[in-house]
Amino acid sequence: MIIEEDDEEEKDDEEYDGDVEEIDNNDEEEVNEEDDEEEMDDDEEEEDVDEEVNEEDDDENNEEEEEEEEKDDDGDEEDDDEEVNEEDDDENNEEKDDDGSFGMGEVFVVDSQATPNLVPPKQRNKGTYLLYTLLGLALFGVVVEGVLIYRLYQRISTQIPPEAAQHFKQIGENNTRGDAYSKEISPPLPTPKTDDTKPAAFLHYNHFLKSDVMQWNFQGFPTLMHHFNYSNGSLIIPKDGFYYIFSKVSFKTCSIFKHEVKLNSSRYSHRAISFMTDMRCSCVEPTKSQEKGIQFSSYMGGVLKLYKTDKVFVSVSNHSNLTGSPSENFFGGFMI
Repeated sequence: MIIEEDDEEEKDDEEYDGDVEEIDNNDEEEVNEEDDEEEMDDDEEEEDVDEEVNEEDDDENNEEEEEEEEKDDDGDEEDDDEEVNEEDDDENNEEKDDDGSFGMGEVFVVDSQATPNLVPPKQRNKGTYLLYTLLGLALFGVVVEGVLIYRLYQRISTQIPPEAAQHFKQIGENNTRGDAYSKEISPPLPTPKTDDTKPAAFLHYNHFLKSDVMQWNFQGFPTLMHHFNYSNGSLIIPKDGFYYIFSKVSFKTCSIFKHEVKLNSSRYSHRAISFMTDMRCSCVEPTKSQEKGIQFSSYMGGVLKLYKTDKVFVSVSNHSNLTGSPSENFFGGFMI
């Protein structure tokens, strides 16, 4: 019995040892797998590093090749310079042979690898900004002045009559066509249109005709008779309307002198009616320097509503007291 138990214990120990070995083997396999994975990761990192190193080497090689190419270009330029210098030497030698004297050609050394001196940018000071500000203000003022001139021109152009505007335009065209020595005379400005049908009269006194009604000269300069009729010292109204009637006489007397403008109308049974009267009473003895005496004058004027065929005339108290030239005694009127 003891032997059997021992055998069983040995079997159990063997089985336990087998299990332990299997567990150990499994652990070793897992550890080996982890080591393999770590080695693979390390290999990949090494490959990446190698690639980066290779790329840097390639860049350096490219830079070296570019530098070599630049050096080759510089060498070509130096060769060209040497050829030019040789040609200059040959020319100098020829001059030496001709003149019998020795001449050296000029040698120019060009450093192609020298770095250019960079000029620092100019710094704008406060004076520059002030200058720009003043220039901007000046331009702004010019623009504002142009706008004001344009508005003023538009306002004036609307107030100028079309005839005057056409005349100014014609003057401008003549000035552009003519030269500085042109003597072309521009036409006068057109006169504003007036109503030529309005009657007007201006008469001078006629000393040779004596009557109760003053007589007038209605023909010749400077008298005027326009659309009025004249009959026996009276102006005959041609049409109904408002008229300004005036009269002036000069006289010399020491008694009462009466100056009247009268109306003769069918509305008043052709009876003369005085609508303007001036009565004077002046008597001044003349001094030695006034041998002809002192002259007085009377002027009257007024607006009347007159009708066709009405007659207007002037009357004085004594014709013998009238004095002065015809231009100092006048009578007239015009329609307003």
